[in-house]
Amino acid sequence: MDSSKLSPVVLFLLFLVLLISTVDAVQSLCCFDRIFSFGDSMTDAGNFCRMQGGSCNAPPFGETYFHKPNGRFCDGRLIVDFIAQAYGLPLPPPSMAGNTAEYFQHGANFAVSGSMALNNSAYKSVTGLTGGDHSLGIQLQSLKDLVSTYILPNSLFVMGEIGGVDYIGGLVSNKSVEEMKSWVPYVVAAISSAVNDLINHGATTLVVPGNYAFGCAPWFLTLYKSNNSADYDIFGCIKRINELSVYHNTMLMEELSKQRLLHPLTRIVYADYYGAQSQLFLNAKTLGFTSPLLACCGAPGQACGSQGSQLCPDPAKYISWDGNHLTEAANHIIANEILYGPNKKKKNLISRPMDSSSKLSPFVLFSLLFIFLISTDTVQSLCCFDRIFSFGDSMTDAGNACRMQGGSCSVPPYGETYFHKPNGRWSDGRIIVDFIAEAYGLPLPPPSMAGNTPEYFKHGANFAVAAAQALNYSTYKKVTGLDAPGADHSLGIQLQSFKDFLPIISQGSSNAIMASSLFVVGEIGGVDYIHGLRSKKSIEDMKPWVPYVVAAISSAVNDLINLGATTLIVPGNFAFGCAPGYLNIYQSNNTDDYDTLGCIKWLNELSVYHNNMLMEELIKQRLLHPLTKIIFQLLYLHVAGLQVHHIITPGISRVGRRELNLVQIQRDIFHGTGVT
Repeated sequence: MDSSKLSPVVLFLLFLVLLISTVDAVQSLCCFDRIFSFGDSMTDAGNFCRMQGGSCNAPPFGETYFHKPNGRFCDGRLIVDFIAQAYGLPLPPPSMAGNTAEYFQHGANFAVSGSMALNNSAYKSVTGLTGGDHSLGIQLQSLKDLVSTYILPNSLFVMGEIGGVDYIGGLVSNKSVEEMKSWVPYVVAAISSAVNDLINHGATTLVVPGNYAFGCAPWFLTLYKSNNSADYDIFGCIKRINELSVYHNTMLMEELSKQRLLHPLTRIVYADYYGAQSQLFLNAKTLGFTSPLLACCGAPGQACGSQGSQLCPDPAKYISWDGNHLTEAANHIIANEILYGPNKKKKNLISRPMDSSSKLSPFVLFSLLFIFLISTDTVQSLCCFDRIFSFGDSMTDAGNACRMQGGSCSVPPYGETYFHKPNGRWSDGRIIVDFIAEAYGLPLPPPSMAGNTPEYFKHGANFAVAAAQALNYSTYKKVTGLDAPGADHSLGIQLQSFKDFLPIISQGSSNAIMASSLFVVGEIGGVDYIHGLRSKKSIEDMKPWVPYVVAAISSAVNDLINLGATTLIVPGNFAFGCAPGYLNIYQSNNTDDYDTLGCIKWLNELSVYHNNMLMEELIKQRLLHPLTKIIFQLLYLHVAGLQVHHIITPGISRVGRRELNLVQIQRDIFHGTGVT
């Protein structure tokens, strides 16, 4: 970067965005064909009961949703069940109940009640205690036995909740919290090892929950009942037990940040069960929980379902079902918090409690920044989209300008490579937005001016127009002192066209349309500067224009989000100094005017200046809209990288071995080819 480096304030905002929402949100991840889950009784869908029976096989377990016992330690659905339903999938069945391809078609639940993160030998070595025999590693091995058939990139893996039983075993054995804190690194390492193992087997999206607030469970409140008010927090939960959960969760977050660095193209989501559960207690009355610290079923000394145990009239008013496990009502709210983020209308939310001894280390803060720069700005593993809408200039135009005015894009050899005839694109074939559409299995976005029916816009449309500017003409003249050429088809005009078509496109359901669409806002802004270059303006003259151009792009992004857009790609400017057209116009005998690639340095400096300022602005937009995915696409480096690639290895393309050279890469001196 040059003199417009990210400011300390923006760096701080980066940390906030990452810590609060962007990385650790499950919403808008992807579309999945199946879900595989692991864990203990909080996630078990029937494996334990299938093996050993027990209370989960008897009423009133399962009464709320299934209306009969179903193997879950709950009156109804679990968090993983709600996650599955949010993605339109069946509830993951217990893995031990089937062994056919049809049974595992949509995934399975490998969780077993009583399971630990550590295997038996490790648990005994670390704690001196004896554990169970269905640890996370055993569950993972059960899945790996199916690996050749069932692990695919379009599967979601839910890694727990797991680890709680490791500590509960210590609590019931009268181990102190300080003693058990020394166990935490081993428990977290076991979870991290399972995450790494799944990634090595092809997993691309994993949700890794933290531990619950065990100190709020009625069973522990009874077991550790105290007359000392200092032992309890403001909710009435046992502070020292919850301190252990917080300690575990913080260490798990740090470990996951390292995993993200090791696997930057894998989506690893920390699910804050503790924080979501804290919100239940904080807002219990508002949420309808009249008895947040009491169990709905059972009583001290009487297990739920046993003879003489008591049952509450309405489980929806309780957070705890049987003293150890949550009700369906609590699971539903926690699942929504994990899926969609916290309800911003609530006040004083506790999203991720940490004590003074468990702050994130400087290494992890640096890791988070690094992740932001290399990972959050990728389009991979975003979501499945029903349609794509795009805006921009000639780099994105699919035929609007040619439809209005004709021109060179209407005659051969334009379109020769892919379409085998002119198609309105300023390329020999497909443009970047076309390849993005194909990657998501969608048709190429057609020019918006060629249709006006719901059927035409079924899969989106391309509103870009060649020579369009980011600034409207009146603003452009005010900022630059120049008259813009031709008719006004600026970004704001394109956006207004989209708004005019939205009622036609949505047919009364615009929110659903916006949420299931991908918006590509650009490339745009290049023409604002190109017209300045053609008017003999210097780079120093044009740098003051950049904040206005960036503001126009940011305004369009904000406008789309307010309309309901949830996923946007915002490209930066290309490396204009590498375009043969400008290399010809600004040909120089001074070697200092060129970089190592042979591109014009001072011209590319303007692109860099614009891109840095746009990146800063998008960071602010992310902070304003933490549940919206805003992706900065750095076209500048991709173009420069392509140039370097072909200089070093002439004649070899990125895909296959098609003969190319730099002249073929830029068949049109100002535009690229359709080669990907």
